[in-house]
Amino acid sequence: MGIISVAGASGRKYPINIAGDVPDEIERGRIQQYVAAQEQAFAQEYTAKTGKELQVDDGTAIGRGWERGMASAKTRLGTTQRIIGEQTGLDFLKDYGAGVEDQGQYEQFLAQMAQPTPLEYTDVKGLNSGFTFVGEQVGQTAPETGAIMGATLLGTIGGTAATGNPVTGTALGITAGALTASPTIFGGHVQRQEEEVKAGRKDKVDLTDALAATVGSATVEAIADRFLILGLIKPGQKIFSRTIGGLIEGAAVEAPTEILQQVLERAQAGLPLTDDAAMQEYITSGISG
Repeated sequence: MGIISVAGASGRKYPINIAGDVPDEIERGRIQQYVAAQEQAFAQEYTAKTGKELQVDDGTAIGRGWERGMASAKTRLGTTQRIIGEQTGLDFLKDYGAGVEDQGQYEQFLAQMAQPTPLEYTDVKGLNSGFTFVGEQVGQTAPETGAIMGATLLGTIGGTAATGNPVTGTALGITAGALTASPTIFGGHVQRQEEEVKAGRKDKVDLTDALAATVGSATVEAIADRFLILGLIKPGQKIFSRTIGGLIEGAAVEAPTEILQQVLERAQAGLPLTDDAAMQEYITSGISG
């Protein structure tokens, strides 16, 4: 038995009793209902006393996206650690990975409770909602994209310095970026398959399919980030021009890259590639990229 503190959208925190260290799925449902009721009561009390509606400071779109992105990456990384432990017979790694998964899911839940519902592209009705959507998407992808770009850049610089060959340096940079991207991508692929198994639409998780799709996704991600880096470090241009030009060029590469990655994820999970659900995922991925 433990006590956790869960924040509502108002910023108020509520102590909750749970059976273990992190709440399970049933407990999360109970917590969600309890906090929602408490938040509604507080908002009504505030309005009754002040005559005004409660205004909630929910931070910035990028900050909210960052929190969700970090929690998502942690969950997928934990899945990869768990699978490696299961396949190698290393129980300590399996248990550790499962714990990281649980913690990531818990952090995702806390973000869900404390933040407004993230916007979908269909929710964009004007400039303000458009900026919010873009900010949330940028923040959510920034933790992993930043790590991959950093590895790609360092690998390229180090490889070029060590070999004296820019082509070899570029190949080493892309390899470093792909290796950095692989753990979370693989974990996400396994999770997608596990969802299908749980729903009864797939017999079992196929780790070979997950790994093959990971190699493709990680490679194209590292290559796309290499183009973005090249756009940001163009010589002979002012910083502002380099930044704007690099982001535009990067977006032109990232959008099809994200769509291709979504195709690979669905294919390895045995999902249809051309139905309405697939099309919606492709559109969202392309816009997010």
